[in-house]
This record gives sequence, C-alpha cells and structure tokens, in this order.
Amino acid sequence: SDLVTDRNLGSFVIDSPSAYVAVAKAVQAGKSDGKPFNLGLKDKAVTFQFNPRFKGTVPEDLKKKLEQAEREIADGKIAP
Repeated sequence: SDLVTDRNLGSFVIDSPSAYVAVAKAVQAGKSDGKPFNLGLKDKAVTFQFNPRFKGTVPEDLKKKLEQAEREIADGKIAP
C-alpha cells in the first residue's frame, strides 16, 4: 500500500501461507497428481484489501458489493 497512488482503491493480495496449507491438505488427501495448483479466493489464497489511505471513506454499500462479488467468484458463479 505504501507504493500505490491515491487512485488505487485496493489490491488483491496473495496469502502464501494459506496457499501452502491448501496444497499440503490436497497432497495429504491424495488429491495431488503433480500438476500445478490453481488457487484463488475460494481457497483464501487471494484476498482483497482496501488501500488504508481510503479508510473511512469507502461507502458501506460498495464494501458489501465487493464482498458479494468475492463470494460469487469463490462459488464459481462469476468469472473474473
């Protein structure tokens, strides 16, 4: 966030620890075939974080729309 401009509302952030845990669980469960894993919002390997510069200025209805879009992407209802 320190490097973004005042025009960046937020960023999608890679959560490496969650990604590693998801991969480890798949391997333990025998669901790994040696191919690359495709992880995202559903696996909590990626999250959206608002730019702290906008704290208190983002309308609640916009936050709710973003949360809804994240759920729909995670559920496979919409493709980013």
